[in-house]
Amino acid sequence: MLRERIEQGKIYFRNSEKNVKIEEVLEYLNSKADSEIRFQTTGDMQKAEYAVLIIGEGEAGKLPSIEETRKLLYMQQCIVLVKKVLFDNYEKYRKEQKNGKVSDNPAYQVIRIFNEDLKNRRWIYTYTFENEISIIIGKIILSEYFSINFSKSKVNAKTGECFENILTFKNTGYTRLEGYYIDGLFIHNTGKHRPRLESFDPVIGTVWPHKEIQMKMNFQAPDIAGSFIFYLIIKKRGRILKMDDSIRKFILHVTSAYDTVSYDAVLLEESPPNGILYTDKMDFLKNWKLKNISGENWKKIIFKIRYEHLTHYFCKERRKIIYDVPDGSEFTISGKFYTPDIPGKYTAFGQLLREDGTEITTDGPLCCSVVTQYERQSQFEII
Repeated sequence: MLRERIEQGKIYFRNSEKNVKIEEVLEYLNSKADSEIRFQTTGDMQKAEYAVLIIGEGEAGKLPSIEETRKLLYMQQCIVLVKKVLFDNYEKYRKEQKNGKVSDNPAYQVIRIFNEDLKNRRWIYTYTFENEISIIIGKIILSEYFSINFSKSKVNAKTGECFENILTFKNTGYTRLEGYYIDGLFIHNTGKHRPRLESFDPVIGTVWPHKEIQMKMNFQAPDIAGSFIFYLIIKKRGRILKMDDSIRKFILHVTSAYDTVSYDAVLLEESPPNGILYTDKMDFLKNWKLKNISGENWKKIIFKIRYEHLTHYFCKERRKIIYDVPDGSEFTISGKFYTPDIPGKYTAFGQLLREDGTEITTDGPLCCSVVTQYERQSQFEII
């Protein structure tokens, strides 16, 4: 039986590089993609899967307007390529500009929108020669991208108990996925214990472009009671692959055979969320909103950061005290962090203690995870 034909990949192009022919870019993509796929152009931004903006040194009239540029900025898949000499000049101007004045150069204005919007900024790729453009676009669009989700984000189990969690694995790219396997680990919410992972089948079968598969994954709970995070990593021959998000995890609450699931506090929300990609070095505040369900009034509780990344300490406040938290009340804990200098993924775990030093258990880990990458022109892989 023939496999269902995949819908053509539609790309919206805005090209101000006079020496680049869009037909040659499409020809390159179609020669590298799965044989069932054909890429084509579309003039409707709303129907495009990708938008490609190429900014050359000349032909300013082919650059999008500021209004159109902002629409491109909010597209999930927008690729921005700028001639290196032009981007270098923009960076020099940006450092030397005075009184917040904006350049009259149309290319600088467009680049500024993509590069300086801290919330929605986009990676800007540079090229030196025009014949590099097809290869750069191909590497981005044809890379091994996929989305994954667990059917259960929270699992309760007894120590040593076997359980399953269904994983949905979707190929969101344009090349078939073969020869992949799952690796992972459990980490206690204090970061102290990393029990050995037991009993699950890590092999992923072939996944065709724009298709998904479901896998029943079998696990064995650690033999230590407490809250654990399972981190999932997808690899191929030892190489970590690109993903549409930086962290894949579910939370496991383990109790002994004689205990029942009971927590002193419920984690209601946290901000900013874990796994955010930071492209600038900065300080930020992490907040956890909790509710006291212990049945007791807390006159004084202590929040401590008990574990940070092995080589980088990025928390600026490792101990805080909160007073007067009645039973049933909501309260917020905050901590100051900064983004580490070296690109990578970093996680810190916190713990709540009563005044007498006994632990206040929570139904979710109090952790802060960040991903940093400071090379704007580089493609990157994160887990």
